[in-house]
Amino acid sequence: MYWTAPGQKELDNWGLTMADVMPAAVEMWPDNVLIQRVFRTLQTQWVLGGTGKPTGLNYASLSFVMRRCGVPRKDMDDVFDGIQVMEAAALDQMYKG
Repeated sequence: MYWTAPGQKELDNWGLTMADVMPAAVEMWPDNVLIQRVFRTLQTQWVLGGTGKPTGLNYASLSFVMRRCGVPRKDMDDVFDGIQVMEAAALDQMYKG
């Protein structure tokens, strides 16, 4: 989802082609498509802590984003739960290393 392709010079340095480094396609269950859409729409809504690092998503914008993405009212709790799972996984990745 957040992959940045290497430049041609970098590929040439290693003797690779773009096909060699493309990430594998990810198959998504239909139940997760809307959750992923909402999460992608929230990509600019990270709250930064005192160190300048993300601490979580700005939930104040979540209801607006869910309405804009067409989340049915009956599904909002499930979408919120899915967003929290993705948020935790994203934070884990951000803090690795």
